[in-house]
Amino acid sequence: LVFALITFLVFRHLTKRLLVERVHSNAGQEASYTKELLKFGHLRLIQTSVYPFTILIIRALIIKRLGLFSNGLYEVALAYSFMFVPLINNILWSYSYPTYCSAENNNVLLKEVNQFLKISLFIALPIITTIILFRGFLIRLLFSVEFLPAIEIITLQLIGDFLKVLIWPFNVVLMAKDRLKTAIAFEIIWNVLFLLLSLYALKAYQLKGIFVAQNLSLFLLFILTYIYTNNKFQLKGNRANLFLILASILIIFTAASFKPIF
Repeated sequence: LVFALITFLVFRHLTKRLLVERVHSNAGQEASYTKELLKFGHLRLIQTSVYPFTILIIRALIIKRLGLFSNGLYEVALAYSFMFVPLINNILWSYSYPTYCSAENNNVLLKEVNQFLKISLFIALPIITTIILFRGFLIRLLFSVEFLPAIEIITLQLIGDFLKVLIWPFNVVLMAKDRLKTAIAFEIIWNVLFLLLSLYALKAYQLKGIFVAQNLSLFLLFILTYIYTNNKFQLKGNRANLFLILASILIIFTAASFKPIF
């Protein structure tokens, strides 16, 4: 976080300096573009900073109520999420964002969103099911046998990752169509809800409660984002993707029902 803050301050200084130089050189249009890029960068920084701060608070709660070892188990579960979810998002972002921006109408946008969702599911599903089936082996390989109790919570974390994959195509629409403030508001709502539910669930269900709270808040975020984008841009999933989502859920829960492979 310290490194990110330093990077942001340097970026802010350089972009402001560049903006002043362009203004003095009478490049008004370019200066306007630079302002928009700077504004977008600031808003994206706010959006991407909310979740890390939430995780810091969650870690503090776990340590205070359950101890350092439980926090270690939590970190193991998060590790898998941090490995592949950003990878999927970043790969598809490079194509989907400019495509969404250039969509001439809602019909074109709808087609691209459904295509994005389909590709995301095809990439994420094999990764999620593989981790679920081999989670015991992966803990031994990447961590230590001391963390094998994390087997029980990794599946819950991966269910949350699946929900993130469903949300992402619609969330990118908000950013591409100048609704970044709305996306930030949704991000804050989700994180506040996650924290509030965690306070209760941690007491009621111990460490598993954190993942229950996360997944419930993510599901509500998906509903909120879907309703908003459907209302503003007439976006809705097609039957093929609905079938794919239901089949993916069935596959994930079937994989979770098998005994982990060590």
